[in-house]
Order: sequence, then structure tokens, then C-alpha cells
Amino acid sequence: MKRRAPGTGSITQTRDGRHRARFPLATGQRAPGTFDTVEEAEGFLAAMRERAEEKNLASSCGMTLRVWGEQFLDRREKRGVCNIEDDRRTWRLHVESARFIDSPVRSLTRARALEWFGELLNKRPTSPNGQPIKTEKIGRKRAKNVLGLLRLALKEAVQTGLIPSNPLQEIEVPRERRTVDTWTYLTEDDQRRLLGVIPEPERAAVLFAMGTGMRPAELAGLELCDIHVRGEEPRVVVRYGAPPGVPDRSTKSGRIREIPLFGFGLRAARDWLAALPTFATANPYGLAFPTERGEPRRDERFFKRQWSTWLREAGLEVSKRADRIPVRWYDATRHTFATSLLNGWWGGEPWRIEDISALLGHRDVTTTQRHYARVLPSRLHAAARQAEADFIQSTGETPSVAEVAARSQGDTGAERNARVFTGLQLERDTGFEPATPSLGSSCSTN
Repeated sequence: MKRRAPGTGSITQTRDGRHRARFPLATGQRAPGTFDTVEEAEGFLAAMRERAEEKNLASSCGMTLRVWGEQFLDRREKRGVCNIEDDRRTWRLHVESARFIDSPVRSLTRARALEWFGELLNKRPTSPNGQPIKTEKIGRKRAKNVLGLLRLALKEAVQTGLIPSNPLQEIEVPRERRTVDTWTYLTEDDQRRLLGVIPEPERAAVLFAMGTGMRPAELAGLELCDIHVRGEEPRVVVRYGAPPGVPDRSTKSGRIREIPLFGFGLRAARDWLAALPTFATANPYGLAFPTERGEPRRDERFFKRQWSTWLREAGLEVSKRADRIPVRWYDATRHTFATSLLNGWWGGEPWRIEDISALLGHRDVTTTQRHYARVLPSRLHAAARQAEADFIQSTGETPSVAEVAARSQGDTGAERNARVFTGLQLERDTGFEPATPSLGSSCSTN
């Protein structure tokens, strides 16, 4: 018999003149078949090869990355992973285009992985219909997401014994050297202008998100019983990271955390709870932020239709902003929350970065420092002026006339912001008046 290519099966002749065909399976066994003619045996092997492609059977060379990827994504969907459709699209556009997609998983080496990742960083992005966009290369964040998804798939391959080690384990996205910012936040004036155009009761919901820094998915899964607006320690318990109906509702970090309610975040919680029975007459899931029909929010972009209108009415469009960065929901809530606390905008002393990281639910304070919180130049200059004053006092040096004039102006940015965002000032500026919660629900908010 003619020698066949590896992984395509074999045909041997039996003593009685018949032909035995064997096709290798993923289990290490072989699917046998005995036929009267060579043509029938060849037809059997051809059918088995077609079945292997259709039903994800592996050849003796090992399971291919394409097959493993499909199984990996199916398992993620069964576990209830959020945004599984985005994962499938990412895999289809950026992983299935790799040269090694139809090669056995065990044949993927670090050298081939590095070559693929280098091509990925220079790849052009694609539109939703799959057409390439010729204006720029794929973004660093997208490349990081693609790398993370493939790394997870290979991690599971290691755990199941399919491969001995993960060739992508030590590959990291190179650190980006930026000359411009890629995210923004709302300044004191921005916050006042935005809140001034948002109608009730939506304004209370935006204020609550801004005053707690919760993720949109956490807000969508938040239940009334986890909001406590009374007592000496008002707080919100963040135990869900997805709305009802998702199999895995745990938070992104997998941990439950408490966020203290204070300032306008506390007052916004009271106002929203008072308005909720009117906003959503039915609330069968007991959610804090259901849709007007009482259903869980599936779209994580809260008030998606109204957001651009509010930004335009507040004069916060990209064309009117000094940094030319669009204000997203994340920027107006999470980023503003972290930056405001770090710089002491909302009264009291500036918060420690470790405490802010805990409030945001980050596993590592590095994430908070890199992506969410920023020390503003005004705070650095204030610290520098204080250091200069201490130096003059310690050395006995006489300050210049200009220094005396500068200090006499007083009223630093931090002091002004702290004064603006006290409870009484907020009520006067935004029209808020603390309301008594009226939930119309059996859940307690004590």
C-alpha cells in the first residue's frame, strides 16, 4: 500500500483480501472499518476526515487551534461570560487569521506566537462588517484583548493536559509611549454643567454612579436590598457584576465589596429610591436601576440615547473641549470619581490611592494609578508652594513681594472645589433636596 500523509488515516489489506481502514481520533484510539474494495476504504477515510472537520475531531497530529478555540468559546458561553459575542468576533477577526490556526495546538511555539503578535500590532482595524479601516493600526487596547483571549484559551489547554506549557505566558503588550491623553474626566465646572441639563430622575442615577464609581454592569445588577441609606454607615454592597439572567453574576474581581455613601452620592441614592416607584411601576427583580418597564438593563451604556444630547446641551462635545477627548460614561462616572477623591475635590483631605483602589474594586493599585486616578497639576503646585513656604520659614529667608502677593490671593482649587461640593451647596446648585426613601418594596434599606 502507498504510504499516506500523517493524520489522514491508513489502509491495510487483511488475509482474506479485504481492506481495513483506520482513522485516528482525539482520544488516541482509531476508528476502524473493513471493506471489500480499496475505493470503499478510501471513501470511509474521506468521510471521517470531513467529520473530523465538522464535529471537531482531532487527527493523530493533535487538536488544531481552530477546533480548540471553538470549544473554548462554547465553554465560556456556558459559564455565562459577559460579552461572549465580542469574544467570538475578536477570535474570528484576529485569531482565525493567524497562520497557525489549523496547526495542532501543541505545535505552537513561542517564536511563532511572537511572530503572530508582531503582525497583530501592525494590523489594520476592521469595521463591524469585517472591512479593513485604512486610517490607522489596531489599537493597543484591542491588541491586549486579543492576546488575553488567546492566552486564556491556551491556559485551559495546559490545564487539560493538551499542551505542556503556555507559549503566550510571558508575552506582554509593549508599554505605550503617549504624547496625548486617551481618557478624560469631568472638572468641577464640567460636573456642574452636565448635572444642570440632566432632568430628574435620571440626574439622580448619574449622580449616584458618579458618587460611587461603580461599573455599569455592577449598576445593572445592583439590587435594592444592597443599598443602605440610613444609619451611621450608609453604604452600597457590590455583590453582582451582571444583571439577572446571566449564569455567572459575580463581580469582575470575583469579590464582594462595600462602598460608603457620602456627599451627593448619598443624597442621590435617597432621591433615586424615592423616585424609583414612579420611574418603574413594576420591578419584579428588585433592581435599583431597572428599565422603565422594570426589566434588567442589558446594555451597559446607561441612558445611551440621551447621553449625546446631554453632552451637547452642557457644551461638552469634543469640539468644545480643550483636550479633544469625548466624554464617555466611564469618564463622567468612574474616572471622575477616582480623580475627584484623589485630589480632594469633594471636601475633606485627598484620599489615599490604596483606598480609592479598594472602592473601585481593583485587585492591584497599579491599575488605579495607570488608568483611573490622576494627580492634577493644581494639587502639585499647591504642594510645591507649601514646600517653598516651609523652606523659607526653616531658613529664615524673607519672601519676595511677588510671593507674598501670590499667597495673599488664597483660595486654592482644592479648597474651592471642596466648598462647592458640600451638601448644602450641591442642593442650591443642582436643585437637590434630600428625600425620604419610599421604596414600595419589602426590601429594607436600613
